[in-house]
Parts: sequence; C-alpha cells; structure tokens
Amino acid sequence: MCIKRQAVFTNLFGLQQSQSIMILTLLLFIPFALNIIVLIQYIYSRKSIYRKRFFSTAYFSFGILGGIILLSFFIHLLYNILDYHFLFWVLSGYIMIISVCIKILIFRRVYLRCQDPQNFHYNFFGRKVMHSGYLTNREMKNFFITMPLFLFAGVYFVARLINLILYGRL
Repeated sequence: MCIKRQAVFTNLFGLQQSQSIMILTLLLFIPFALNIIVLIQYIYSRKSIYRKRFFSTAYFSFGILGGIILLSFFIHLLYNILDYHFLFWVLSGYIMIISVCIKILIFRRVYLRCQDPQNFHYNFFGRKVMHSGYLTNREMKNFFITMPLFLFAGVYFVARLINLILYGRL
C-alpha cells in the first residue's frame, strides 16, 4: 500500500518526491520573510491593514506547512529525501539578500537626506556639517541588527558557493 502511494505521488505534476518537497520548503521562505516585514511595519505604525496582512501571510505559511505535513504522512522516507545542505544554503542566501536589500534602502534614504539642504549647514571653514536628524534611531537599529545576519549568512552562503564551484558539491 505504501509503495502504491509513493508511485502515485512521484507522477503527480511531473515532479519527483524530493523536488516537490524542496519546492514547498523553499516556498515557505517567501511568506516567512513577508511575515517578518509586515510585523515590523505593524509595530512601527500600528495600522490595522498591516495586522490583516500579517494574519494573511501567517495563514498562507500554515497552509504550506500543512501541505508538507500531509506529504510527510504519505512519504515515510522524508528525512532521507530532503537535501539539508541545499536547503540551508538557499536559506542563508535568502537571508543574505534580504539583509543587503535592507542596508541598501537605509543607505539610499540617508544619502537622499544628506543631499537635502535642510539637514546640513556650512561652518566657518566651508565644510558641510550634518544636523543630528538626518539619521533616525530606527534606521540605526535596523542597520546594526541586520549586520550579524548578513555576516553569518553571507559567509555560509559564499563558502558553500565556492565549494560548489571548485568541487561540484555543496
């Protein structure tokens, strides 16, 4: 009976067992990141639209998790099917890209504020002196919170990428 279920599942959508489980697991990263972003926006603004978006991304995440749990009931060798090295490599790359995007957004906002004449004045020697309001506490906290995430995830991702390029395996 178990072999019959596995044979039916292998031909479902033209994907093999490992491919479909990896796709579902990788799809779980997208609502996870959106959930964190919307939660941060809700904490800072306290608007009800962000609360609704938070719950909708949470429901979507629970749906994908339910699909993975149901697949694990039908596939008994789930732990042997998943490639954890690949999964952690993709997750670390995902975290690295998100933290780099956050840093780029912060740098862009600060640079635009630095160009605004309301945020600086010239001293006696003709040098530009910045006022204290061009960098907010929120931006400073976000920059320093994402720094260790970027470093640890980036190092793991780049080390595995070099291993993949040099030796052909993760």
